[in-house]
Amino acid sequence: MGQSKVDAHPGTLTGSIGVVSGKIVLGGAYDKFFLKTGHRPGKNSGILSSTNPFTDSEKRTRKH
Repeated sequence: MGQSKVDAHPGTLTGSIGVVSGKIVLGGAYDKFFLKTGHRPGKNSGILSSTNPFTDSEKRTRKH
C-alpha cells in the first residue's frame, strides 16, 4: 500500500500474506475414524491434500 506509516496497536501481530505457508496433515486422524480421501493422479495433485506431507516435487513448486 502507498503509505509511509503503519498504524498498529501494541498487541498487533503484523505479517505479509504468503511469506509463511504450510499445511496441517490429518492422515492419521482420518485413519483413526475410518475416513477415506483421494485425489486425481498427477505430479503435484496432492499439494493441497490434508492426508500427506508435501513431496519433494511439491516443496519445490511452493518456492516459486
